[in-house]
Amino acid sequence: MYFEHMIKELISTEILSGLISGAELSDNKSDMPAWLQALCKPSLPHLDGILKQPLLNGKVTITRDAELGIPGITGKTREDVSYALGFIHAQDRFPQMDLMRRLAAGELAELLGVLALKTDQQNRLWQFRTKARDTLTTLPASEKKIITQYSRGVNAGLASLAARHFEYLALLKTPADWRDEDTLLVLYALSSALQQNQAPRLYARGWFARHIQTEQLAFLMPDTSEWDTPLTGTTPAPPVAPDATPPVWWGQSSDRAPLLPSEHTYVGSNGWVVDSQHSESGHAMLANDMHLELMLPNYWYRAKITYCTDKGENITLAGLTLPGLPATVVGSNGSIAWGLTNAYASTFDFIRTKEPITHWPVHQEMIKVRKLLGGYDTVELNIPVSPWGPVVSTQEGNLAMRWVLQLPQAISLNFLSLNEANNVREAINIAKASGMPAVNMMLADKEGHICWTLAGGLPQRLDPYENYTYPLDENSAWGASHSPLKNTRILLIRLMVFSGQPITDSVSIINTFILAMVAQILGFAPGK
Repeated sequence: MYFEHMIKELISTEILSGLISGAELSDNKSDMPAWLQALCKPSLPHLDGILKQPLLNGKVTITRDAELGIPGITGKTREDVSYALGFIHAQDRFPQMDLMRRLAAGELAELLGVLALKTDQQNRLWQFRTKARDTLTTLPASEKKIITQYSRGVNAGLASLAARHFEYLALLKTPADWRDEDTLLVLYALSSALQQNQAPRLYARGWFARHIQTEQLAFLMPDTSEWDTPLTGTTPAPPVAPDATPPVWWGQSSDRAPLLPSEHTYVGSNGWVVDSQHSESGHAMLANDMHLELMLPNYWYRAKITYCTDKGENITLAGLTLPGLPATVVGSNGSIAWGLTNAYASTFDFIRTKEPITHWPVHQEMIKVRKLLGGYDTVELNIPVSPWGPVVSTQEGNLAMRWVLQLPQAISLNFLSLNEANNVREAINIAKASGMPAVNMMLADKEGHICWTLAGGLPQRLDPYENYTYPLDENSAWGASHSPLKNTRILLIRLMVFSGQPITDSVSIINTFILAMVAQILGFAPGK
């Protein structure tokens, strides 16, 4: 992911070299020079004491596990524990949160300089900050309260530190306050991380489709893989090896690069869930291991959170949070447990436009770029905007980019309700309406029931098999029987693995398809 690349580049710059030179980094902090310890220590959180926070409705207690430092939060209301979660997220992980919101908004260069400009130019195309602000205005009052209290807690946590985090000391910058919209930007950043490699892959597939035989394309880019485990019990047939005759262009030199470059590598998560009838304990069991890119710190932040719901029920959440979000992303509340893996769903299309690129109205973005010796440059970014999305000029012509994340409801906070679901059925109803990246969701409840479903958004294509059409034309682009400007529908997943009753036995997922013959409709990169 971009974070890892950026940190490598940042360390090589003069900004950090002066601080790191002469300091041999070690697992033992006693090996650090005294001056570096003195510089960093004031930025560490206070773990003991009492703080008066006027924005809380009651007492909140934060404890830390003596062995691993895992925090436990206990409060009276969800709003209060959200405030406390924001407080400790900011103390421990604010630089990570800052990078994620800036990545989604295309504002990294303001902090990191020209190294981040190219990434900002790519991400600013989607205008996610504007979309996050718009989404805020549509949130229910209950969700607004949670997100506002979380933001207040983040800023209070920052203010509680005696010094800025080391990263900001190194960059000679002061962190900007956290705003409510930034929480939605973190969701956009996570969604982008899970789906960002679709464009180059789709572009490549389109090029191959026009330059190689059908049999060769089926072999190189199969719809299924041997790793798929459809619930039907059938085993997908492996692709047939084509004739060894190379295409006519093979080995010929060309000054034109046929494909969009992509440094993204596929990553895979795994999970399994077993019902109560097939476990030794007599209870349903769920395991989930989300494999994302290696980074330091990692994406997730363990926490245990206890509070009283609006219904007067005490609830304890145990699992993984994502710094920037006031929610347990995967975990258990004592009644249900849930896990997630990336669905590798197809949520992106190119649309060939007949008009010249100058036909489209231009949206202008101004990107601030930090200069090494102080001050900022401003880089102008002009974005041709069609009814389907931003338009780019490629070797294949002018193409509009259509992505689920552009649409209303693609990102929201509906999934917050999952943290308080009492059983599998309730959780599925929440999953169906959740604005989040498309994921496999595994569920188990205390009654022993288990389930798998898809959660998140997919495009509502006129023809589901348009997934493999490149590029689409203007008449077939996501409900073009309606005005494209009004085509803001999202198919919130209605696929279930049970009809009337939760499934029994077990389900295992390794980012694979578990509904037979749906690769053309739902996904890409099968088995990855």
